[in-house]
Parts: sequence; C-alpha cells; structure tokens
Amino acid sequence: MSGFFGIFYRNAWPVEHHDAEKMLEVISYWDPDKRDVWVRGSVALGHAMLLNTPESKYEHLPLEKDHLVLTMDARIDNREELAREIELPSKPLSEIGDSEFILGAYKKWGEECPKHLLGDFAFAIWDKKKQQLFFARDHVGIKQLHYYIDENVFLFSNDMELFLSLPGSMGIDICLDETKIVEYLRNDDWRLTKRTFIANVSKVLPANYGVINTVTHRVHRYWFPKKTAKIVLGDESYYVESLRRLIEDAVKVRLRSGYSLHAHLSGGLDSSGITTIAARLLKERKEALHVYNWVPKPDHGEEEEYYEWGFSKKLAEMEGMEHTHIRLDVETLTQIFENFNILKNDTADLWYEFPLRAAVKEKNGRVILSGWGGDEFASSYGEGYLNELFLQGKVFRAISKLKEYRENKKHTLFVLLKRCFVLCVVRCLKDVLKFPHRKQSGSTCAMIYANEKLKNFSKNMLFPKESFCATSAKAFFSYQLNRGHIQHRIESWAASSMTEKVEYRYPLLDKRIIEFVMTIPPELFWMNRTPRYIYRKAMEGILPDFVRLHTEKDEPRRVSIYHDLMLKALKCVLDDTKNDKNLYIDVKRLRHDANTLDLDKQGRFYTRMDTIKRLEEVSRAYLLYSTNKAKEYQ
Repeated sequence: MSGFFGIFYRNAWPVEHHDAEKMLEVISYWDPDKRDVWVRGSVALGHAMLLNTPESKYEHLPLEKDHLVLTMDARIDNREELAREIELPSKPLSEIGDSEFILGAYKKWGEECPKHLLGDFAFAIWDKKKQQLFFARDHVGIKQLHYYIDENVFLFSNDMELFLSLPGSMGIDICLDETKIVEYLRNDDWRLTKRTFIANVSKVLPANYGVINTVTHRVHRYWFPKKTAKIVLGDESYYVESLRRLIEDAVKVRLRSGYSLHAHLSGGLDSSGITTIAARLLKERKEALHVYNWVPKPDHGEEEEYYEWGFSKKLAEMEGMEHTHIRLDVETLTQIFENFNILKNDTADLWYEFPLRAAVKEKNGRVILSGWGGDEFASSYGEGYLNELFLQGKVFRAISKLKEYRENKKHTLFVLLKRCFVLCVVRCLKDVLKFPHRKQSGSTCAMIYANEKLKNFSKNMLFPKESFCATSAKAFFSYQLNRGHIQHRIESWAASSMTEKVEYRYPLLDKRIIEFVMTIPPELFWMNRTPRYIYRKAMEGILPDFVRLHTEKDEPRRVSIYHDLMLKALKCVLDDTKNDKNLYIDVKRLRHDANTLDLDKQGRFYTRMDTIKRLEEVSRAYLLYSTNKAKEYQ
C-alpha cells in the first residue's frame, strides 16, 4: 500500500514547501520505492510509492495533467472496460498506470467517477479550475483515508502516522479522543464510525466521496448494494456458475503484481477456494503461490491429519503451493506488545499476522490474498432467511428449514426458536417503538481497568447495544457490510503492514460478489440439508471433497495455544513495567489480574471461556497503557 497525503489551506495561506517535505518524510518511515510532493499556492499533495502492480513502475505521483492533480493508493481492476470509455495516453495498457484511469474517469464522470471504478482505491484530486478538492474511498473500505478539517485547513492522509507526528509549524491541535478510548476498552471499537483515536481526525467511510472548497464541505455515499435489482437466472446451475465465474475473476484481477504472490490457507472453505484458483492461474505463468497456515505444526508422533493442519497441507501438496506454518512464541509476542501503537488504528489483536508478514517480506512478496469476508457473503449460511419465511407467513416451510438447521448446528430447538423467530419479532417491535439507547455497565469489559478519571468521563456515555436480528437474508448482508467488523480487520491489517511493504487483497469482498449474493434467491445458501450450499457447489471441480464438503468450522488447537502465549507474554511485559502512573489505566489492578489468571482453572460459576474473556480485557487495557504515542500526549 502506498502512502499519500494532502493539505489545502481554505483561508488561502500558502503551503511552505519545507512543511510539505516534512510531511512526506513522516509517511516515508517504511522506506518507499519512490516519493515526491507537488506544491502550488495553498495546496500540497504528496505520495510515497509502493511498487506492486507491473504497471506501477510507469507511475509518477502526484500526477499532474492539465488542470488536475492526483494522489492516491489504488489498484483499478476494470482497466480494459474503462479503456473503451475514457481518454488515456496513446500507449499499450501494460504501460499505463492506474492513476491515469482514475484521472480519466474523473474527467468523464466528475463526482460520479467512483461508481465506475472497480478495485481498491482511496484518492484525492485537486481541480485548479474549480479550486476544489475531490476525494473518494472504495466500496468496501479496503483502502484507508483520514482527514482533519476546520475553517482554515483540510488535511488528509491514508496513514495515521501523519496526524500523530505533524510538524509543530502546521499549527494543528492534536489530542486523544477519550470517547474512542472508552469504546476501545468496551470492545465497541469495531463499529463502523468516522471516529479515530485522535479527537479531530475522522475516517472517510467506505463508498463515500467528498468535495471541499474554501466555503463548503460535503460528503456523499455513492454505493447502495441493497438497492441492486433482484437477479433471476433460471435454475440453480445458472446461479452456481455465475458465482464461480465471479470468484475466479475476483481472484484473477488481484494477482497483478511484479512480486511473488502469497496467501492465507487455513484449510477452511474460503481460503482454500481462493488459493486453489490462484495457484492454478499462477501455474499458467510458471509461478508458485506461497501459502501460510496459523496452526502450529504437529509435534513428532502426533496425528498430522487433524483438519486444522491436515487440510491446508494436503491441498498445498495437491496444487503445488509452497506451504509454511507460522510460528508465534512468547518472545515474539512480547516484542509486539512492547512496540504496539493502537493509535494507528490496529486493534484487531491477530498477532500471527506479524510473523506472517515478516515471512512474506523475506520472500520478496508484496501481496497477501485473504479469504476474509467470505463467511459474511459468498459462503454465508444465509442468516435471516428463516425469519424472512416466518414474516412472509410461510411458517411450515420455516419450521422445516429450522429442523435442518438444528441438525447441523447442534442447538436445542428452544435456542433456535429464540434466535430465529422470537428475537426477530422483538427486533421489529423495537424498531417500531424506537427504544432509546441505555447506559450500560462497564463491569463486564476492560473498563474495569480504567482509572477513576476515565470511569468518571464514561459515566454519562450512551452505548448502543448489539441486538440486530435479520428479517431477511438481504438485511443480514446489508448489516454485515455496514456494522464495521469487516472493515475493523481490514483497517487493522492495513495499518500494521506498511513497515513490511505488504498489502492485503480480499477477493471475496469484491463488490460484484457482494451485489450478487444480495440479489439471488436466499434458499441457495442452505439447500439439501447443506449449509453454505451455493459456495460449496461453486467450488465443485475446484476443491477436493474432503475440503468442500467438510462442515466443521473451528480451530481449537491454534486458539488454545494462542491464549496460553498471550497470557505468558502479558505477564512478561507487565512484570517489566516500572511506572504505575497512567492517564487512563489502573496499572496495579491490571498487573495483579494478569499474574493471577489461570486459563486451566474452572469453577462452579465460571469456565475457561470466562477466563479467556478476562485475558482479552487485560490485553486491551495493556495495549492502551503501553502505546508510546499515548504516553507522549500525556
């Protein structure tokens, strides 16, 4: 992922060239391949380039053409389609960078241009004629964009480091957002909001564009997948074939790289599907796909065929992938904890990715394919479909489907009735009656480690309680897209991957796939007593049946080892902590709880899961305490 920034003095103050150079230096901590700034009057744009796609070596950013200047972090996937509609330089497409496609789209469609772009992008265009700045973020939010605005200045970047290390001469006040800090300790920070850890720095939300000039500032949403027209293709085979083609193309367009290709391979449905497709496409180019599994390699003498490890290894051997297991130890995790900075928006706590990215960098890779987002869309269980039948009055059909669901999920009938129907009715009534948000206790979250100052601050805060119950499959998909947990992981990995010069690509979050699953018959997600039916059918002939038809979804071995490592590492770093004073955290209580936690201890009123939950709370509180930048602001 390339880094970029811009500043626009709305009061017409000139940008000092040395200030622009300082900002470029701030976002160049990861040693970019190329970098430059463009400064004219009250505007400056900067770019720190990560060479990745084959065409990126022809890029020079910021790009100035006629009255337009562009800076960006983008990969455009519908290049051939756009080439038929927009003005481009007269040379082969293989020698034209993605910036030319964005600028050409803006010239033709203006503010409507993001609707015509397929891919992952965040960009800004300065229009010298209109004296205004246009900015946009891609449909799902794969690329990042943050901004600061007041009556005098508009400052933006895709890297939070810029806002954390602003030159003092800029005259911009930066302080921590204590509301966000409370949300973080409450484990509510995954919600899709504009808020960041910096009080006056906001996110541009996914599928949004904005226009700003000296007087006005407006932001609009440009993509509404829920409004996509229903698709009617005929029998089941048409839908299956359409999904297969979409997935294959979504993988193909994400293989554009001048470097070795890498991917997650857990052995589950999502990662197995995209890695197999990718491996076969790369084999045609005489290249191998490097794949990684978080599950520890079995010890000598242990059964190697348990599916967490075995499926991944078998599939890699069958398809000629280079398979690596990722090892995480206490020493590595301790180092991560000691140097972690949550203010950069990485709060996903998926520590295995750190050694994984280091391994990718060592093998000269700059792309990691991930199956993230598959469960929520293409390989979904079709949550909401039973409620849809129930609300349509198709009660007997709903009950018949419920029995199938019970067999697969192994829940009691009472639990399923409550989840599928009772909560659905309650949710509908709440929407009609518009119950207000209520205050919620912080006793069951990491707020127990907040000091009195932060607890007093949070007393009057209102928190929305998670109580969504989908009334249809389409409502469920829309909820998944907008609730924030998908973007939470994406944003976290983007923030932490810069130093390794690695970017993530998510084939199953392709906008075409999301639109497709929102509009097909919902029964296709659970048919013939088979959950995730349409995805399994689409993978017929791609995945071997031992993966394709496997219905368990769990990683008990990895998760158990992971929690043991976390506890040991937290005890190490907290025992080394000398300073008990902190702006937000009760360090003494935090250290005491970490040292007395026993993951194997169970009692009459608590289980291992209760202890693990407390471990996660300790981890969150420690990361807030240890964040270096937070200490500086204190």
